[in-house]
Amino acid sequence: TRVEIQRIDPPRDIQEAMAKQMTAEREKRAMILIAEGKKESAIKQAEGEKQARILRAEGIKQEQILIAEGQAEAIKKVLEALRLADEKYLTLQYIEKLPELAKYGNLIVPYDTEALIGLLRVLQKVGKTKLP
Repeated sequence: TRVEIQRIDPPRDIQEAMAKQMTAEREKRAMILIAEGKKESAIKQAEGEKQARILRAEGIKQEQILIAEGQAEAIKKVLEALRLADEKYLTLQYIEKLPELAKYGNLIVPYDTEALIGLLRVLQKVGKTKLP
């Protein structure tokens, strides 16, 4: 034997309670979905801000590296110019003192061969001597 129920009509207060429960369940699910959406949105926003800060920091780092490299190159060039100017200044002083040194009959030859070659080139340019 088999019994089939076609329709159940619970009392009105039970129908209202069931309707309230269904409404409460729907609202609960909706609130959960909204909360999960807000959470996901906050996470994505935080990740985006983090990535933006990282990229800005990397940009600043690269900028500082390039500035430091530029300053180092400028310092090297200034030091090289000072070194060359110092060598030329010493050579010029030596040449200016030659007449005074010649008065005493002494010949002073620089020990540094590069300085001697530099002196001879300067003298050649001035026209006082010729290189072999």
